[in-house]
Formats: sequence, structure tokens, C-alpha cells
Amino acid sequence: MEGKRFQRRLIVITCLTALLLCAFLWVLYGLQVVNGDYYRGASVRKILNRETVEASRGEIRDMYGRLLVYNSPTYQVTLDSSMMGNEAQRNANLMELIRICQDQGKTWNDTFPVSSAPPFTFTVQEPYTTVSKDAEGNEQTHSTYLSRLLLALPLQRQGFLENGESEPTAERLVAALRGYYEVDESLSDREARLLVGVLYELDVRRCTEEEKAVIRRQIAFFKEHWDVIQNGDAYRLTDAFRPGPFTAWQQVSADRRRSLVSLVTGGASSNPPFAVLRLKGLDPELNYRINGGEERWPGDALMAAGWPVPRLPGDYQALQLWLEAE
Repeated sequence: MEGKRFQRRLIVITCLTALLLCAFLWVLYGLQVVNGDYYRGASVRKILNRETVEASRGEIRDMYGRLLVYNSPTYQVTLDSSMMGNEAQRNANLMELIRICQDQGKTWNDTFPVSSAPPFTFTVQEPYTTVSKDAEGNEQTHSTYLSRLLLALPLQRQGFLENGESEPTAERLVAALRGYYEVDESLSDREARLLVGVLYELDVRRCTEEEKAVIRRQIAFFKEHWDVIQNGDAYRLTDAFRPGPFTAWQQVSADRRRSLVSLVTGGASSNPPFAVLRLKGLDPELNYRINGGEERWPGDALMAAGWPVPRLPGDYQALQLWLEAE
């Protein structure tokens, strides 16, 4: 008798457990499948934090209310191809980024001088050379970044271009770079052109050896004087928004024994006046050497009388002075 009663209780408990499990599965089905999109959107709305940042300059409209100037967000993306894996992985990552930008309606700088769609043509009249005139009116021919890139890349040696083909047509150029960069053949010509344009921007071999040497010197200079640049007191020596022969600014170390002065000239004139640059923040009791020279410059004289600015030929020339007290 007791055995039958226990068995009936066990059956009832089993049935109730099965019903509860079925109810749980039904609710879970409704949450995940039937109403999944709704609850997913609700959860996103709850964790989404929106912050409105007022622009420093508002919209500008004419007297009829028509919009003349508006605010638009911009993005600065830095790409490091050395962390993208091999060529196939790199190209896939970059192509995915390109598609995201296209889906979001975002544009990017593309200086590759070839049209974005076939049939490919050059977007500039002289893609391989530029001509300028010096102060005496003599014409000078310069190689463009594209020309220097073709000299640096082994396109002819690897068979992507014919021997002696130093200035290929736009069609030949895109095909050669597509092969060199190992662009997937499944990509359309338009997609391949976009990818080649990004890889063109990433290729630091557009720099000549002379330009690379300049970059190395600039990096070494920044590292050597980083403490003054980053932590020193900054002085604006001229007003950049008022016309003048040059614009200059200065950083001075906390102990006033070291200083870095930067100067950029404006447009050149035929008979510029004599100009001096009066420095700030120096110790008037100390003497300073400029750029490692032998001459000693008293701090009070540099601040009161100033440093004579040499005549720099050409437009928008720049120089830097490194002052160190003895």
C-alpha cells in the first residue's frame, strides 16, 4: 500500500517538473526567438549613453534661414600594416575597413592619382613629374611620390612591369600594383583600385633615402629634447594671426637653462627689412650657446635686444634654435 502511494507521488512530482520545464522552455523561446529583436534593442537602449557636445562654432545661415555652414564630425584613423598579418590577412582587413566606411557613408583621403573606377585614367596631368620655377625663373623638374615609389618597388624585376617601363599607363599601373600587393583576384576592379589606393598611402617607401634620413634626424631631435617640448613653459613670440615676416614660438625648461625656439617665415619679399626675434623666459644672469656654437649670448640681451633673424630665401622657410646655458 505504501509502495503504491509513493509511486503515485513520484509520478505527480515528475509530471509537475516536466510541466515547469516545458513552461520555462516556452518562456525562453518567446524571449530568444519570438521577441528576441525587441529585447535586444531594449537592452542596447539601456546601456547606450548619448552625450551631446556643443560645437565651438554654431551653424551659419543666411537671412532666409538657408544653411551656409554646418558642423560635421571627422575621424582620424592610424593604420599599422605591420600588425595586420601577411599580405592576404592585411588585404582582407583593409577591404573590410573600406566596406565599413562605404556602408557608413564615410570618405577618406586618397592621393593615388588614378580614377576610382575603370577604365582607369590619371587624375592629374603629369603623374610622374612636376615642374617649378626658382627665384631666377629657371624651370626645375621634380619626381612625384608616385614616380619615386615605382623606382623603389621591384615591379620590373618581379615581372609586373616590362623592363624600362618607368611611366606606365594608369591601367598598367593599377594591374602592376594589384599583382605586387597580392590583391585577391575575386575583388572587382573598383574594389581593387580602392585597396591599392590605401596600400599606396601606407607604403613608406615613397620616401627617398634622403627623406628617410631627415625623418630619422627629426625623431632623434624630438627624443633628445622631449622634456623641454613636453614639460617646458611655452611662449608665443609673435602673433600668428597678424601679418609679419615670421611666426615664432618658444619652450623653456623649468630651470631656464634650456630652450627650444621654432620660427617659420611667410611669403618671401624682394627687400625684407632687418628683423630680430626677442626671446622670453630665459635667465638674464646666464649666457647661452645657440645650436652648439662657440658664441655666448647673454640671456638679458636675447630678451631685450633680440636675436638677429637671418635672411631665409624662399617662401615658408623654417629654422629651430636650441639654447643651452653654460
